[in-house]
Formats: sequence, structure tokens, C-alpha cells
Amino acid sequence: MMSLLYEDIVKFVANNLKCSICMEIFTKPVTLVCGHNYCQKCINACWAKSSARRDCPHCRADLGNKRLVFHTESRRVETQPGNQARTSHGRFDACQWMAEQEFRGGWVYWDVDTTFSTGWAVGVANPSLKRNERLGRTPSSWCLEWSSGQLSAWHNNIKTSVKHSIPNGIRVILDMPKGQLSFQSLRDSLLELHSFQVDSSGPFIPVFWLYGLSHNALTFPRH
Repeated sequence: MMSLLYEDIVKFVANNLKCSICMEIFTKPVTLVCGHNYCQKCINACWAKSSARRDCPHCRADLGNKRLVFHTESRRVETQPGNQARTSHGRFDACQWMAEQEFRGGWVYWDVDTTFSTGWAVGVANPSLKRNERLGRTPSSWCLEWSSGQLSAWHNNIKTSVKHSIPNGIRVILDMPKGQLSFQSLRDSLLELHSFQVDSSGPFIPVFWLYGLSHNALTFPRH
């Protein structure tokens, strides 16, 4: 019985915790938008061998010359000048990322640290958000955005100015029984910055946008 358990643990480590480049347990793991994981130094070394193409060594998915990098240990997503965001839900033309978790009911919230970003948007969208559609510019997406030195709320391509200085942290609250989406400032005793009425039936998925012409990052604190 003990031997079988040991074999199961070894198999789990081999299948889930090892980098397929160095064949060792992950060191500072990153997740590519195709879903495959590597040590940060391993994938960087792999890409350094080719200046013309960036692809996944496992599935050969072409990641182009632009990308979002996910740091799973630090719960951080970042972009660099010239990078193009792609996600496991499909590539977006805009530099944005759709999370994996889908909400169909209940009351949920998540926090976003925006300290290291000069341009960002946080919000939710219906899973049908298309490749060429940007967060807040469609009938089924809503967001709070900091861009060009201004804070604003967006839905269905309608901009609502929000009179507040740049918040360094945002709490997003989705209250589906009430059909309400709210954005609060973490640095101002959870001051409400803006709220929307949304379809209480959902489903909704968190979506994030980053300004892609400079090095920007969003971090997701643990609770």
C-alpha cells in the first residue's frame, strides 16, 4: 500500500511539477498562454536561441514577438514593450487576458494590485468576448480603466469619467443575486469608485487589460 502511494506521488511530480526543458522541478515557473509551464530561465534561454520566432517547445504554438508572462509563484502577469498578449481562451488583438474561472452565481470578489502599471483595466466579460473585442467596449463586458492619466468606467463602448486619482489597488465585487458589479479602492478604506448593473444570470469571467507599449504588471494578492 505504501509502495503504491509512493509511486503515485512520483508519477504526479513527473507529470505536473517538472519542467520539460531541464527535466527538474520548476524554478520560478511561468505559464505560457497555450497552458504549458516552464522554468522562467529555461524558456528565456530557449527563446534566446531564435530572435525571429517565439513558440512553445511542447506544442509549437506560435507566440509571436509579443506575449504576456504569468509568474505563478508571485501571482503576477506582466508585459514588456513590443509584447502581444495571448490567452488560453484564444488570442486577443488587444493586450488583455481572460482568466480561467467562470462565475455563474453567488457573491465573489478579487483584488488587483495596480501599483506597477501605468495603464490598465479590470473587469468582467461574457465568455464569448471575441479576439478583436476590447474589455468594456461591448454590450457584455464592463471595466474600470486607468489610461492617459484618467480613471473611467466602460461598458458597451460608453465611457463614464470617475473623479479619483490613480488607485494603487482595486477590489472587484461581483454580486450576481443583486446583478451588481462594483469597483472599490483598496487604499481608501474600500471607497466605491463605480458600479454597474449586470445580468444576474451571467456567466462572467474576470478580464484584465494592460498598456502594452511599456513594461506594466498586475499582481493578485492572496487572501
